[in-house]
Amino acid sequence: MSLPIYKGLERIEGAFISLHDIGFSRGVAVFDFLRTYNKIPFCLLEHFRRLEFSCGTIGITIPYSLPEIEKIVESVLEECQEDVAIKLIVTGGVQLQGFLPSNIELYTVALPLPQLSPEKRLGGIFVDFTHHVRQYPQIKSLNYLSASLGMQNAQKRGLAVDDILYVNEKNEVLEASTANLFIVKNNTLITPQEGILLGITRQICLDLAHDLNISVEERAIDVKEVLEADEIFLTSTTRELLPVRQVQNVEKNVQDFKVLSKLQKAFSFFIEKTQKAPL
Repeated sequence: MSLPIYKGLERIEGAFISLHDIGFSRGVAVFDFLRTYNKIPFCLLEHFRRLEFSCGTIGITIPYSLPEIEKIVESVLEECQEDVAIKLIVTGGVQLQGFLPSNIELYTVALPLPQLSPEKRLGGIFVDFTHHVRQYPQIKSLNYLSASLGMQNAQKRGLAVDDILYVNEKNEVLEASTANLFIVKNNTLITPQEGILLGITRQICLDLAHDLNISVEERAIDVKEVLEADEIFLTSTTRELLPVRQVQNVEKNVQDFKVLSKLQKAFSFFIEKTQKAPL
């Protein structure tokens, strides 16, 4: 499947970016990532607002309005035959010397939705810990070096992990490389509140828990709590609410994840309710 790419309002053939764009050469760039259901963009407004926040944090102004980005996304989806992921990338622009943003660029890229095997979606994934604190955890930057190194280190130890969990200097578990973390203990849903990306699926999960009268705590979680949790799961745009079956050498019985099961059902209903018809 050939998927479209836009630079600003213009469709382009192939992804070309200058070697002098400081998004590439200096890392002065941010992005946001959404998906579609029934070819309807999911929570586009929320993703746009988060992209605005990310841009503002690094001193960039998005050069296009929400209605313009909606039009770009609509044009992208007109060429897509099935549901896709959409990545919005804002770069600092071409700067031959230095690293101050200028000539800001927006790229909109359609990507195939990541496919997770039914075994992992239902049976859960395997994660490991790595000690790392992202410099700007509240934004979606293009810097995933810590995630890459964490996965490589796990592989060197012979661990075939699916993701890693970041742990800070206080031995508190923050989030996964591309997802938020939830645990359940004694029927209480617990998730970190600080030092993390405030994920959109995370917030939906919290709202659904409130609707279901599930007790919620937003607070720091240490490594021991994760290992001793009754349930562990991750939330993200493409993986939705995904169970964790093993952390290091500690295995969990995903069949006993009662709170997660309730939330997954509520999330599926939420999707059906909000994504009613194709564009």
